[in-house]
Amino acid sequence: IDGMLVKGEGQRYGLTDQYIYPIEQVLCVLEVKKTLNKPELIDGIEHLAAVQRLFKQSFCAQYERGEKFDFDLARESYEKLTGRAGPRTDAALDALPAPDKLLYVMLARQLYAPVTVLLGFDGYSTEHGLREAMRNIVESNIGNDSNIAPELLPSLITAGTFSLVKCTGRPYLICGPEDGWVLLASARHNIARILLEFLWTKIAWFCSVRMPFGLDMDHENLQELLLAKGTIENNQLGFKVRCFSYSEKELRRPDVTAWEPTKLSAAAIALAE
Repeated sequence: IDGMLVKGEGQRYGLTDQYIYPIEQVLCVLEVKKTLNKPELIDGIEHLAAVQRLFKQSFCAQYERGEKFDFDLARESYEKLTGRAGPRTDAALDALPAPDKLLYVMLARQLYAPVTVLLGFDGYSTEHGLREAMRNIVESNIGNDSNIAPELLPSLITAGTFSLVKCTGRPYLICGPEDGWVLLASARHNIARILLEFLWTKIAWFCSVRMPFGLDMDHENLQELLLAKGTIENNQLGFKVRCFSYSEKELRRPDVTAWEPTKLSAAAIALAE
């Protein structure tokens, strides 16, 4: 691990200038690669997955001790993805179908999980190349305990001007077809802006402070890479992941999309009147 953003005081490690922080105080973990090729991509994913496993273990222990957490934003994300009302009580959560409960619990934990960033200064020369490397890694590491399980994937992976963005609701969330959701998407511009969105969102949530967000009249133009959907197969509950593949020509697009109000049909206007 090359760097962390933390809250509060840590314990000094011996006589060094390094400090030990409980995972609960960590907002962001940074792994830096000078050149991000496939071996370094695999290595970085493995290191950052270990961080998420440590957080999950700590979070589950806190929850089982009866510590209180605010899951309102997770419920909001769940409702946007599914179009169904989210649970407001433990009994309502337990009453959800197993795949829905899996999604909600994952979104809830990700609210409190540290942002994990694999920052490659150089490497893949095309967005297509970075996407294909990630697709190959995913397809060769299927399983709930693998490092590419939705909850364990890095929040952000960068290689030069290209990036892969995890969409678990804070700040990015994208609905997918067939009751799935876009787990991972790619961008070809604005790495600094995307990283800042992750950090400001985490600081605002973690520290209960207002950050200088703009009006958000435009949005990063993300292209779906991984679609995830909760499912039960062979009596095992997990996320089924589907990969999308596009050529470099198909991936060429503007760096942002301008916000536009949703156009109402004549029937909707008549109903509103």
